Amino acid sequence: ITMDILKLKPAVKDYIWGGTKLITDWGKDSLGKSVIAETWELSLHPDGLTRVAGGEYDGRTLADVLAGSGAAALGTAVAGAADFPVLIKLIDAKDNLSVQVHPDDGYARRVEGQYGKTEVWYIIDAEPGSGIYFGFKKRITKAEFLRRIRQKTLTEVLNLVEAKPGDVFFIEAGTVHAICKGLTLCEIQQSSNVTYRVYDYGRIGADGKERPLHIDKAADVAALTPPRARPAVISGACRIIADCRYFKVTETVVTGGFTACADARSFQAATLVNGAGTVGGLTAVRGDTFFVPAGYGEYEIKGNCTVLITTV
Repeated sequence: ITMDILKLKPAVKDYIWGGTKLITDWGKDSLGKSVIAETWELSLHPDGLTRVAGGEYDGRTLADVLAGSGAAALGTAVAGAADFPVLIKLIDAKDNLSVQVHPDDGYARRVEGQYGKTEVWYIIDAEPGSGIYFGFKKRITKAEFLRRIRQKTLTEVLNLVEAKPGDVFFIEAGTVHAICKGLTLCEIQQSSNVTYRVYDYGRIGADGKERPLHIDKAADVAALTPPRARPAVISGACRIIADCRYFKVTETVVTGGFTACADARSFQAATLVNGAGTVGGLTAVRGDTFFVPAGYGEYEIKGNCTVLITTV
């Protein structure tokens, strides 16, 4: 393989529920913004393009670099895909995110011209008592769903689940959900920016109006049932935290050194969620993400750190 491992520089989003932890505690470049809600650590989505940090491609978008490198760097699993398949974010929820739902591929392609959005959340930091809304406590009807949205009582029938560092939540497309305040997490998702809001706590956006809801579309796609449990799988030194048709994510706790391997089937994205060290010889601190081209072969992760490795 001709391409080296690339250290990435994220796109930055300053939504109204974001805080300052990603600036003060994680050292992220705010690009002049006073808050960072999300950093898009690995993104070829046009709404937020990741760039390369350092090396021969410094400052160029990853999309631009990959367009020039040929399909081999992405891997055979991506061959023929309409778009780059995944998006990796760090999220600092100083306030509650809206209660929302994402469509599946069929609906999103037909209605929005994008992928649907299945995602997994890996909780990094959690203030005491913080949690998430995760699907419904019991099955409800579409009529009740619509009535509760109108009456602003939807949260009464949602599962409120406490979240602790290291917890993993798999959010299938169609699952009504919300990240609540006090959480810092890594989100690995399909490369999509389609979100249907159903409840937003009456908040006022930058334009002085309540942020819009997307009730009709949400009613089309929402699963009005309790979510399926998906336990993480332990495999040697690695914990498989997500393994679905869209992506596979493993958590590896590195103490000293760990050898990873990117075969011809898929690129890898290595994201440090704790600690520090090196990835393929490149300096790595908490929050850094690295793109490892497909076919690169073995590379070393050294130091004392927790790494999420994403493949497709």
